Amino acid sequence: MTSRPQTRYQSLVKDPKQNPTESPTQDYLNYVRDVLGVSQILQPRVVADPDEQELADWARTRTGHWPPLGAIDLLVIHLGGDASSRSGVGNGLFQGESAELWEKMKSAMSLQGLRTLELETDHQDSEGLILKVLETYPATVTLLLSEAPTRNPAMRILGSSKVLESFSPVTLLSAPDLKRPAWGDLQAVMKALNAGKN
Repeated sequence: MTSRPQTRYQSLVKDPKQNPTESPTQDYLNYVRDVLGVSQILQPRVVADPDEQELADWARTRTGHWPPLGAIDLLVIHLGGDASSRSGVGNGLFQGESAELWEKMKSAMSLQGLRTLELETDHQDSEGLILKVLETYPATVTLLLSEAPTRNPAMRILGSSKVLESFSPVTLLSAPDLKRPAWGDLQAVMKALNAGKN
């Protein structure tokens, strides 16, 4: 049985007084970098901004984590994310049959390469929520999905974003005849996103 050569890291574990200038944490990070070859360690971003904490109180992301601050291409807000969708039983953007339909809708929109933020909320002031989110995440286009959208084929401007309200996937599951006008809305969103690139 051959013995492995003792590394600097093993010796520090046995005798931490040998190199008093480095903390055990720094020594571990050096080990990870030098021995394991990891060049970067990412930590979850701490929500320190009070505005962002307020956003977390008003809306949910798919993962529960908010992306890095900055401009995005498409902001999607699903109104009516009720308690059953949070428990995984009901329908929302993130779980259930409506989530499967939403994935198909996104696929049809060809959103690859676009920075998209998807939120689910039960907050009643949709306009206030959109403005609050746009302060932190300026978006080219905002798609507001609700059970009973205000049917206006033209996009309106709210803050820095073009906003279009359309049918929620939950609504489309219960009323398939609304899929054609919903597809028209998605095409309008795609056109606005393409215009924003030019």
